[in-house]
Amino acid sequence: MESKFQIEPDTTRNVHTVESLPVDEDHLIPARDLPLYTAVARQTHARWRHEGVGPSYVRLGGRVFYRAGDIRAWIREHIRINTVKE
Repeated sequence: MESKFQIEPDTTRNVHTVESLPVDEDHLIPARDLPLYTAVARQTHARWRHEGVGPSYVRLGGRVFYRAGDIRAWIREHIRINTVKE
């Protein structure tokens, strides 16, 4: 029996694609590009810099950069195996 319903892909959802971090630990990533690697909004990273809770960053000539190695370390620090707060 043929179904009367067709399943259409949901194109309204905001799905994030996360890029792989560069292999070079010292590779500098501009703050504007950080969401490509973390799927976290640029404004959230700016707030975290102010609060001192995000990944370490470098300020050069008034611009903010993140080292690939620091982002990788920060992500590793946030790996969880359950939902219980530590």
